[in-house]
Amino acid sequence: MSTPTKVTAASALSVPHVATTFLYALGSDCPLCITELEPAVSDDSRKAFRELGKHDVTGWSVWGSSVVLSRFLAEQPQVVAGERVLELGAGCGLPRLLAAQRCSPAAVVLTDWHEATLSNLRANVTLNAASLGCPATVSAMDWDEPATWPGCPFPVVLGADLLYRRSYARKLAAVLAAVVQPGGVFVCATPAQREGLPTLQQALLAAGWACEVEMEAGEAWRANPLQGGDGAGRDAHFPELAMRSHDFALLLLVFRRPTELG
Repeated sequence: MSTPTKVTAASALSVPHVATTFLYALGSDCPLCITELEPAVSDDSRKAFRELGKHDVTGWSVWGSSVVLSRFLAEQPQVVAGERVLELGAGCGLPRLLAAQRCSPAAVVLTDWHEATLSNLRANVTLNAASLGCPATVSAMDWDEPATWPGCPFPVVLGADLLYRRSYARKLAAVLAAVVQPGGVFVCATPAQREGLPTLQQALLAAGWACEVEMEAGEAWRANPLQGGDGAGRDAHFPELAMRSHDFALLLLVFRRPTELG
């Protein structure tokens, strides 16, 4: 079994953790360096899927949905080319950094809320700065505080695996109404099983948005994204990519906001 290229490194973050940097190739000869974090010790207070953003550590690692969103952007760069792009819940930043590297957007803004997640996100921008073709900035964004929403509205907003609770989906629908400009798009990747997906779909469709794309990730998009890794490495690092699609479907959706607001 081959081992994915990685480097374990120390970090200045105050939260006890282990930092590991992986090389994500995704079909390019210029891989992205993405540092991921994990708690140094088991601690219930730092488990993922916490209700408060300041406690949520889901952004400490790259999820299968982020890989799916990245592969979509690599195949459809025109979606973001020439546009200002905002990422909600950017986590480690893989899709947005890929867009900045290979899709020619005008600028990308990566947002999250957990302090350690933001620090790691800034570090990932710095790690890849030499290969990025546009400015990439990192901003704290509290979904409950409009004053923290930078540079809105945007023509393109991205998100990966944001719908694991109905309460998050309801908040997200309100945020999208403020951050997506009329005629703009929200591009998201999510497991089909997330409980918040029907809530978001119903809210957006009721507000006049159109779902222009709804597609399931096939085997090519589920392949191992790590340079130097194989199928076994994928199964260990991305169990949701390894699951058979009919057991754990991963969806890519594009919603377009109406040009004329009612």
